[in-house]
Amino acid sequence: MELVSGVSAIQAFKDITSTLLTQAQANQLGVIADRDPEYLHQMRVAVRRLRALCGAYAKTLPQSALQSFVAELKWLARALGPARDADVFITEIWPPLRVELNANPLLPQLDARWAAQRHVATTKARRVLMSRRYQRLMPEFWRQFAAEVWLTEASQEQLAVLDGPASDFARRVLEHRDRKVRRHGQSITKLDDERLHALRIRIKKLRYAADSFGSLFGGAAADGMLDNLSRLQDILGSINDIRVAEQHVDEALTHRRGPAVTELRAALRPWCDARARALRRKLGKAWRAYHGTEKFW
Repeated sequence: MELVSGVSAIQAFKDITSTLLTQAQANQLGVIADRDPEYLHQMRVAVRRLRALCGAYAKTLPQSALQSFVAELKWLARALGPARDADVFITEIWPPLRVELNANPLLPQLDARWAAQRHVATTKARRVLMSRRYQRLMPEFWRQFAAEVWLTEASQEQLAVLDGPASDFARRVLEHRDRKVRRHGQSITKLDDERLHALRIRIKKLRYAADSFGSLFGGAAADGMLDNLSRLQDILGSINDIRVAEQHVDEALTHRRGPAVTELRAALRPWCDARARALRRKLGKAWRAYHGTEKFW
């Protein structure tokens, strides 16, 4: 995402929002047609980035102007999330675990269960994108965007920030989010799964901000930090995926009995724990690389 040098904070918001709204709309027909999971992925990313951008401007744009926009984005994210999660589980998380479980006779039943769950989630996402609410949503976003309703309700203090350089605004956002990541990532290898998940969300917000505003400081300057943040996010995502896989299989085996169930349970936990330990070893190295990265802003 390229921003023009010297652009104002409000123009940066408009440019980034326009790009992300366009990305979301460009993928909606692909989601409805269910042609390729990538359409869903790209649309969900656009919605996530829009929500993160609104969070970055939360104190600078009037809440009254952002409130409905943020609420609708949250609704849309909830509609797309389960379908994308089902895609990731079936294509990325389940296959290596399935190999480990070998020729367990329950595997075909589990395959069918995951496929049915994906079908339900994808159908719901498609229906949302064909709903009247969504059909009204995008035109309304663009209408508010063109009318610049946030400027009519902004205070003088907010207007001063919005009219100021985007680079100054970006520095404050990046510094704030970087500080949060560093503070919550202390003793990262000792954090439990819940705290690692919270850290992953903070890293994601910092990466989105770095990607959105990085061009203001020279795109190449941000590359090192973006690479290290992506590496951290990938490792933390994989750790979370392991626990998701364990939870999915546990739920599927509820109320089931028999030798096949016993065999599957006996293989599940050791595999998950071994993968998690290996990833945690990589996590420490990735954290040190990020921690030693020079701030580009």
